[in-house]
Amino acid sequence: MVQAVLDDLKSPRLPSPSRISLVHALVTVLRVEGKSAEIEASYVDWLQEIRAQPPAKDPELLAHLLSDLAITLIDGKKYSESEQLARDPRTQHSG
Repeated sequence: MVQAVLDDLKSPRLPSPSRISLVHALVTVLRVEGKSAEIEASYVDWLQEIRAQPPAKDPELLAHLLSDLAITLIDGKKYSESEQLARDPRTQHSG
């Protein structure tokens, strides 16, 4: 399943909201499976893929993803990396 999601992320025709939702779902599944190391190893590439697309019309999609990634990094004691994500202005949302 993870490989299928990663393959979908490489599709240039995947719109930004779908790409963000796909990465968020992948992060959730990997966290539940205890595979935070996979997230830590790949999140920078995933974010580059997302940021290469036009922005989503719903900024909260990206805010929720960045928040979950920051929490995952805190869990892995990657405090500096987590702080960078938490300070990203796109992390701020009203929910």
